[in-house]
Amino acid sequence: MFSIQLLISILVLIFSIISAIVYYSQRADTKAALQRLRERARPIRSLKLDERAPVEQFQVDPHKRTRRVERLGESVYRIEGAFARHGISVSGAETVHDTIGGVEVVLPYDAATFLEAHNVAEVVLTPKFAIVLRLNDAFDIRDGYTRTEAEREQKEQWEKGAAGELPELETPVGSATEQEQAANLGAAHIMGRRDETAPEAATRRQLDSCWFAALAAVAAFGLLLVAANGSYAWLWLLASAALFALGHWLFWRWRLPMRLQPVNRVRGHVVRVEWRNPHSQYKQVQLYAGANLPINVPKHWQPWIKGSGDSTIDFDVRVKDRMLLRYGDAFSLADETTRFPRVKWGGHLLLALIGAGMLATAWVTNDRIELDLAHVRAAFSMSGPQLLTDVDAVRAQPPALGSLVNVQAEVRCRLPEAEGYALAPVDCRRAAWGSSAPEVAEVALDQSLIGLYDGELVKAERDRALENNIQIQHRLAELAAAVGQPRHAPPMRSYEVRRLWNVSELILAIDEACLDKGQESAAVCRQLKDTFRSGVELSSIPTSRGWGSTVDAARSGEFRRYGNNAVTSARTAQRLTSGARELAEMRIYAQYEMPLRAAMRSQRDGVVLFLSEAEAEKLRRAVPRPYANAIFPSGEAPVERPARWQTRSQARWATPYQQQWAAYQTLATDAGVWSLQLTGMVTGAYFDENDALVIEIAEDRTRGTVFSSVARLTALLVGLLILLIYGTYCVINVYRATQRKQALKDYYTERLGQPPASA
Repeated sequence: MFSIQLLISILVLIFSIISAIVYYSQRADTKAALQRLRERARPIRSLKLDERAPVEQFQVDPHKRTRRVERLGESVYRIEGAFARHGISVSGAETVHDTIGGVEVVLPYDAATFLEAHNVAEVVLTPKFAIVLRLNDAFDIRDGYTRTEAEREQKEQWEKGAAGELPELETPVGSATEQEQAANLGAAHIMGRRDETAPEAATRRQLDSCWFAALAAVAAFGLLLVAANGSYAWLWLLASAALFALGHWLFWRWRLPMRLQPVNRVRGHVVRVEWRNPHSQYKQVQLYAGANLPINVPKHWQPWIKGSGDSTIDFDVRVKDRMLLRYGDAFSLADETTRFPRVKWGGHLLLALIGAGMLATAWVTNDRIELDLAHVRAAFSMSGPQLLTDVDAVRAQPPALGSLVNVQAEVRCRLPEAEGYALAPVDCRRAAWGSSAPEVAEVALDQSLIGLYDGELVKAERDRALENNIQIQHRLAELAAAVGQPRHAPPMRSYEVRRLWNVSELILAIDEACLDKGQESAAVCRQLKDTFRSGVELSSIPTSRGWGSTVDAARSGEFRRYGNNAVTSARTAQRLTSGARELAEMRIYAQYEMPLRAAMRSQRDGVVLFLSEAEAEKLRRAVPRPYANAIFPSGEAPVERPARWQTRSQARWATPYQQQWAAYQTLATDAGVWSLQLTGMVTGAYFDENDALVIEIAEDRTRGTVFSSVARLTALLVGLLILLIYGTYCVINVYRATQRKQALKDYYTERLGQPPASA
């Protein structure tokens, strides 16, 4: 994860550096273009008197509004070229520069709407940028100033609701024909002001409260999950219940009426403008009051409102969002809302989806729902935990699933199953109560297998004399090569050579261990023999004569006459050690496999208790100290070793197999019986193949931990209830909303006729 974060950070850093380089190179180009314009271009005219006031408004740094910039004289220059924009974003703040023909410009007022593919502009210069005075023979800074002032006056009058004619703007609306038509219609008149009615204000109500209710429900469900898996579950349950109650109240509470907003009563002509996307069926409709006051129309009114034509009409428009509330005598949002009350279903859909998510989460995270039900039922019953002290009575009448029990018994840890080719340690996850003691037979391991396992037979050591001899031979070979007389050198370097001892014993041990015809051991034997033949130099016979000849030489004592050693490399010695250990593991386990199965079959009758890791650890800690190391060996114990192997050390250590088997034997004695007291809920009871009653007890399910089960069940129940209740409301309200939509259409069709086909 850290590597991924580091890689992402490096990529972001590289991208930032590249972006900065590109940005500053573009800035250098624009500055150079402005400098060339100042030095080489000739002015086309001087700044006019009526252009100075508008220009002075833009003599400020676009990126530092408090810093004014002086003009470089009164000269006006001509520039042309394509429009381009570049910039950089740092910590969310974006810096943008506009250019025409490579020169950075400031586009005053609405000049940007008059840009074309190729632009011709008249500009006045400042030290940092140029201010556009005229653009493409369509924009003039004086006209832009006039339009802006008219828009400001119109906005002020609209917001104040002052009676009178709204200022006319020069901004075109629609096509050229529509523009000419709008210019002949005149401006709209504000006749007065009123406040919204309650039904009109109610149409502005959104789903804000539903979002708060949804957030409260999600937070409450999160607390339920915490209660289901943590401590102090009852406290989290109370907090969750409080949040659910809060969310329910937020959704269903009586809401205060919306604050009434001002509404302007307007009289004038209405123009309808449509835009259609040529690549799709999408159509946008916009109404204008007079020439250029845009107003928004409820979507279901649009098919019938086609504009007022040459006549004037009275209509009411909300000031803030310019929403049409009344249109003559034909449309009234207040009357419509009273006749056909609005139906909302978005909040119900939101909570139904949240309920579905809760139900799915609670279902996935709880795979033992029946145990939670049994736990709650048993914990809140009047009777206490059932006391189990008699193994015969328990076998005769096993405890019911979901019942709380208190077990007080003398138990013995069961022998564990083998793990691969190893004897598993006693973990006490299964405790036998009243079962017969396991019959663990004596197993005598072949000492040659022990030597292969612990590496005693593959004893490879450094030999200083041999290393010096190899060094001398390599030097002689180098000198011979220098004088043109090549000489054979040993294939190994001095630091790689090793002296291999006990060669006869090693060969005979490998051959004896490979008598087994098992498929896996045969592959290991073949690899081990190939390694020995190709990597070991014997002193008496060449290994290329075959493995059989090598074994015969070892049996005849031929190697002992030459010191019973051989030469090999460090890598070959390592491969011999690992291969010998792997082969020994298979053969040693084969000697313990049948006695282990017989010992496990001897554990019959009685009751087997499944314990958790925590309870098993408590049981292991209760073992008396004199027997703890014997049953749970953690170290190594010295054992006897053959006298012929005592050349390097005087004692050798028992293998893990011998230690673990000794632990099994100790467990089978009276020292392996200990007291156990266990309280929990029965989660399973059945008889196994050895006629032992197996009882699974969850010690984490007691009366004190019942609130965790309550929390898991509550999460399921709450998710189901929210899905059912709000899902039902959603379906009903969607149906009612569909009926309302059709009723509105029928109502207006009856009053106004069918809408025009173009709508």
